[in-house]
Amino acid sequence: MKLPLLLAVSVLAILPAWADDAQELTRIENAQAEALAKGDGAAFRALIADDWKVVLGEGSVMTADQILNPLKEGKLKFSSFTVEDLDIRIYKDAAVVVGIDRTKGEWDSQEFTGKSRFTDVFIRTDGKWRCVSSHSTDITNR
Repeated sequence: MKLPLLLAVSVLAILPAWADDAQELTRIENAQAEALAKGDGAAFRALIADDWKVVLGEGSVMTADQILNPLKEGKLKFSSFTVEDLDIRIYKDAAVVVGIDRTKGEWDSQEFTGKSRFTDVFIRTDGKWRCVSSHSTDITNR
């Protein structure tokens, strides 16, 4: 009888920490979307690792600078950027977040709207979560 009680107490002790991490990762996902919607490259960069990259659905890879430079120059403008349906899995100091983003904006004066399923990989270093890699697949017509 002592082992099940010990396991239950151990699980209950872990749940608040997991809930805090999940809440923080949700906050970061929303902050990333808000930063891009506002054109605030500095705020977005503060939430990602220095070597962050995103893999797009067709296989191309973009660095932070390849997104943030056009944002700064006004070539890329978001009028809205939201995330939803987040599924968060935490593995000690690593986490995987799968969700859906909805975007609307302009790229080089060409309007776009999109809906994508994304996967973000986070690593916790020095007590802070940073996104290190992302993958995005267009699901606009689904």
